[in-house]
Amino acid sequence: MLPRHPPKCPSKPPKATKPTPQFWLMADLRLGEDLPAAARKLPPQAAIIIRPHAMTSGQLAPASLRQLRAVARARRSLLLHANQIPPGFDGAHASGGKRRGRTQPLSFPVHQPRDIAAARRSGARYALISPLYASASHVGAAGIGIGRFHQLAQAAKRAGMVAIALGGMDAARFRTARRHGASGWAAISAWLQTAAINAD
Repeated sequence: MLPRHPPKCPSKPPKATKPTPQFWLMADLRLGEDLPAAARKLPPQAAIIIRPHAMTSGQLAPASLRQLRAVARARRSLLLHANQIPPGFDGAHASGGKRRGRTQPLSFPVHQPRDIAAARRSGARYALISPLYASASHVGAAGIGIGRFHQLAQAAKRAGMVAIALGGMDAARFRTARRHGASGWAAISAWLQTAAINAD
């Protein structure tokens, strides 16, 4: 006699998440028109954030973005877009602008404690904490310093997020930030120097 209620099928295992990228590229006009070439210089399994407000029309041309997506797939890199998720992208980065369709961001900018709460509410996985050091992106702005970074990184960890250091970063500075809670580092200018990519 068959059982009245057949046993439930086992639920599907959750999809494995990509490993946390250690190297993050914040795209802007300083990288030049050939953005796919810049992406090829990154180590495999890096992360690239496209920020249209800081880029040229040439960098955002459909052909350029198609090549960039192909490079990212081939190198198993994470590809994010500010405030939306276009086809072929892995997720969104909350850049402060209006999010299209209430897109849940995968990464979120953090400058102060209240940003941790906002990032947690948004469901973000990565907290880009900045500026750790003074940088060309924010002329005249002082860095928050390693002590403040440590506090924010620990708060991000308690909120279930991964801390990424941003602002004046290079490989040598990441070694210090890693001791204070950083799992990766993001930059723009550092990637213009090939030697910085290969150093760890």
